[in-house]
Amino acid sequence: MRKGIGIILACSLMFVTACSQTEHVSQLDLENKIETLTQQMEKLNTEIEGFHQEKENFAVISNVAREFVRASTSGDEEKLRTILSEDIVLEREGNKITAIIDGVEWLLFSEERVFHFDDWVIQGYHYNSDENTYEMFIREFYTDSNQELVSPPTFLHVTFKKNR
Repeated sequence: MRKGIGIILACSLMFVTACSQTEHVSQLDLENKIETLTQQMEKLNTEIEGFHQEKENFAVISNVAREFVRASTSGDEEKLRTILSEDIVLEREGNKITAIIDGVEWLLFSEERVFHFDDWVIQGYHYNSDENTYEMFIREFYTDSNQELVSPPTFLHVTFKKNR
């Protein structure tokens, strides 16, 4: 009888130990899932904040984009200097205005251009919360001397940095 009670006691002890270990493993799994869900929630909250920034500042950024398009298509060097970042070098050589960005030259304006600026539209807009910048995709339309649209239109990818 004592042997039987000893075996039952040993089996009960192993069963209790196994159950407590299973509960411990389940607790760790639960904590890992909570951590993963918390990280996903933080990421989604960041995206939501980006959407709020896009909505809140669209009018301001589109007006700055309009000023940039007008200045670059009309050759308004002073206006371009006020809009462009300090790390962009603006040079005028004769009748051309060039922006130098990271050693690469971009022709912004030339009086020799045979096309006439006609119109522009915003193709897309995005707020990048990691860099605190606004990206705008712009399409410019030009016409030739016969008032025919020049194909293809000019596409611009302009990045604006938000001032704090």
